[in-house]
Amino acid sequence: MKVGEARQKYNVLLKQYNEKQTKLLKEKSTLEKKLKINPNDDSLKDKLDSVEINYSAVKDKYEEYQKYMESLMEQWNAKFNEVSSKQGAEAMDKATQEEAKVMTTVRRMCKGDHVPAGDEARVMKYDYKIYMMAKNMQAMARMTKKKIYKHKSLWDDDNEGNKENQVDPAVEADNQECAVGSEPDADCESIDGEVDG
Repeated sequence: MKVGEARQKYNVLLKQYNEKQTKLLKEKSTLEKKLKINPNDDSLKDKLDSVEINYSAVKDKYEEYQKYMESLMEQWNAKFNEVSSKQGAEAMDKATQEEAKVMTTVRRMCKGDHVPAGDEARVMKYDYKIYMMAKNMQAMARMTKKKIYKHKSLWDDDNEGNKENQVDPAVEADNQECAVGSEPDADCESIDGEVDG
């Protein structure tokens, strides 16, 4: 079972068990009030005992599901954080590479070399002041330079669509298989069992 499916399933079960606990507590309270009025009524005592036993069983099952759900959430959070940090590292690496390309283009411009217009545009987009400084240095260097080198672009325009390939960390976390111990029995039948009263 996938973590997302298990989370949905056990959220529903936890809600049902919580509602059953509330119902049993109300019933217990009503029976206790009736017992204060009729302390010698054995049928009320038996019903109260039955409600208390049912409440205890429902409470135990709720706690079991709650513990399992906490384990699922730990697994989900671990996967979410793993994917997020990996994407963050990739973005940081890409930004570092982008900055290195900009600085290489600026260096080439300052030496008076010819760089593609697209590369100049990226320098301008990165920092207009640096671009203007490099452009002025390029013009001054070309006055004294005998041979002007013509460079190819440092950017591959093929890699611009990488955003589309990124996976949502929440989706990735939901789609992993459950690795948490054994799954507790999802016994919906015991929730619906009514106590006579």
